Amino acid sequence: PATPGATLQCSCRQFSYLALLWYRPADAKEDIKELSPLNWLGRGEVPLAVFRSAWGDPGATYLAIKGGSASYNHGHMDVGSFILEAQGVRWAVDLGLQDYHSLEKVGADLWDRSQDGQRWKIFRLGPESHNILRFDDALPEADARADFVAFEPGGAAPHAVLDLTKLHPGKVSSATRQVSLAPNGDILFHDSWVAGDRQITAAWQMVTFADVEVQGDTVILRQDGKTLRLEILEPKGANVEITDISSPLPDFNEPNPGARRLKITTSSAPHSPGAFRLRAHLPDDRA
Repeated sequence: PATPGATLQCSCRQFSYLALLWYRPADAKEDIKELSPLNWLGRGEVPLAVFRSAWGDPGATYLAIKGGSASYNHGHMDVGSFILEAQGVRWAVDLGLQDYHSLEKVGADLWDRSQDGQRWKIFRLGPESHNILRFDDALPEADARADFVAFEPGGAAPHAVLDLTKLHPGKVSSATRQVSLAPNGDILFHDSWVAGDRQITAAWQMVTFADVEVQGDTVILRQDGKTLRLEILEPKGANVEITDISSPLPDFNEPNPGARRLKITTSSAPHSPGAFRLRAHLPDDRA
């Protein structure tokens, strides 16, 4: 180190773990309840918006959505993806990473992060396994970045808006994803876009371990004795597809026992606006 100050700074970081000796879980729990906000936005390299209906309630509604870029170190093609938990059940899930050794031993090129790189063909790393907005089933732009352009932590409907336009060049002239948390714990999703020079097919994806039943414009999810109703407010009559993703191909992909992918699709004519609006609703008679 060049200066004594630098030496002290380094030493403090090295021994900061000793602060655990004074950690009191009971005090920390109370501090979290009293001081931590229910809704929070982080504007770091991987921006993240988090919403929750309450602290200290195991049945509280919890939502998190991420921005950033797939091009970051160890990144997945999951920009705009979200997780959703309510009633103590994780309804919208992220399957997580796959052990790199299991892929490298079969010759998978994990480190090619170019647009057509093999990394994005690995199920858990590419777009097929994430809760994202897609167009024409194409890969989002690998080196593009999405940032939050609006965030409201309070009021009647706390919300965040993520600009996804740069992820889909040639497909759309604009695209955003908005999530809102209503006072009753319902979650509102609003994706909107304007098509480019060609007709496009838009898809809203969500991965879940719940049992799924489609009833017209309502998707009913059941898990651990709980129920979540996902109401498709727009567009009416959209195509809804449920796919078993427990054993994705090729065989080197990590299995995902019990996992299903919900996919809602609609089309937009050239230069025309389009939207998905959905409400995740907890029935009033929930246990």
